[in-house]
Amino acid sequence: MKQTMKYLSIAALVVVGANMMSCNKVELSTEQLQEDKTTSNVVTLTTTVGLDGGATTRALTSGGVKTFAAGETIALVYKKTGGATAVAVSDALKDDGDIASGAKSATFTFTLEDPDNTKNVSYVYPAAMAKADGTINYDALDAQDGTLASLASNLDLATYTAAWNGTALPNVTLDNQLAILAITLKDNAATPSEITSEITGMTVSDGTNTYTVTRSAAAGPIYVAIQPTTSASIEVTATDGTKNYTKSLTGKTYEAANGYSVSWRMAEVPSYTLLSAATMADYRMVVCAAGHLHTAKTAVPSGCTAVGILGKVTSTGHGLILALQDATAQTWNTINGWSSVTTYASTALKLLPDNTARGANLTSYTTLGSTTVSNWAVAQKSDYEAIFANLGSTTGDYDGKTFDANVNSYITTGVGGTAISGGHWSATEVNDDYAWNFRNDYWNTQSSKTTSLSVRPVLAF
Repeated sequence: MKQTMKYLSIAALVVVGANMMSCNKVELSTEQLQEDKTTSNVVTLTTTVGLDGGATTRALTSGGVKTFAAGETIALVYKKTGGATAVAVSDALKDDGDIASGAKSATFTFTLEDPDNTKNVSYVYPAAMAKADGTINYDALDAQDGTLASLASNLDLATYTAAWNGTALPNVTLDNQLAILAITLKDNAATPSEITSEITGMTVSDGTNTYTVTRSAAAGPIYVAIQPTTSASIEVTATDGTKNYTKSLTGKTYEAANGYSVSWRMAEVPSYTLLSAATMADYRMVVCAAGHLHTAKTAVPSGCTAVGILGKVTSTGHGLILALQDATAQTWNTINGWSSVTTYASTALKLLPDNTARGANLTSYTTLGSTTVSNWAVAQKSDYEAIFANLGSTTGDYDGKTFDANVNSYITTGVGGTAISGGHWSATEVNDDYAWNFRNDYWNTQSSKTTSLSVRPVLAF
């Protein structure tokens, strides 16, 4: 629910005019006067800025009230007589005399060099939000600590542009430029639990700007200053250092000069390893289309399109992924006529040539995330033996040892695969007439090359 926090106006009242600083009392030549012009026209101006309302505490409170504190500064962007843009930062506020009326007004002192009082001036508060070239320092919003005190002192941008009041600075009311989010978070369990106090990092991104919060675990809310949005799609991530969370928001409008108390239920993002970093320790993991590895024998994580089971990794970081589905049944002679692939997993694979050979159950892949893959291929006898052994199965020749109990448990449980059943070709021949295949109940049987058998292909990376 939106809770608008009232921003009280900031009224600036110019109190004192200019004092010229003299350089030297001796008579100067025309050349000396011209040379000293830029250093002699230095003006000190004092401006009193008032804040309405009944605030009595420092910081932007949950009610949106701003008050002044010792040490704060404001920036003034002005033009010099030569046309150059200059930025003057006020003297830091002091408790003894600068701040008055319960911290709702303060007197700021500027020193301006050669100002052109025919050109507009702009106030930027706090001064840290003004860059040296006079533009707004929105980069400061990229790294926040989530605290109200820091936001109010350093980031809660208010500006105003106006003409000089004769030779004096103008009276203005500053306009707040940012929206403030006061954020609390819950997990996405059936009975949600508060997780705000555990969060150490968070990002809020509207597709153009990303705001990053780094904090120590502490009670919330987490305060974030953002540029205004209109019907924006916003992505939120959060972490407690162990668990990661995400939230997608659509059609969000956050207006300048408003505060919003928001509470979001965050979906936990399962941790994963990248396929590009896979090792032998990752055997039996489910490989997702995004190039992520997830624990097998569990439900497919949200956002993961399961592709296969990691079955082999070589010492050079290449490997094989066993498909979850069969390709179209083929004769071995047909398979042997397909192109050979030897550039991925240090083995000679037979590449399925087209969608007809792959069949309706297998999606064509050339990359998984950022990892290039071979597309689906038939592996050698030794490759399948290695895959089944790496998946915890026993293999043998006609001796009754079975492999499918283990392999099929990874293929079918939680990832939607189809169990291996019946004879499946390898790419290895026995002799001119026969080639090696494997079945659901025993390994290393020989079949005629003209026989049509199932194909359980692999992706090589």
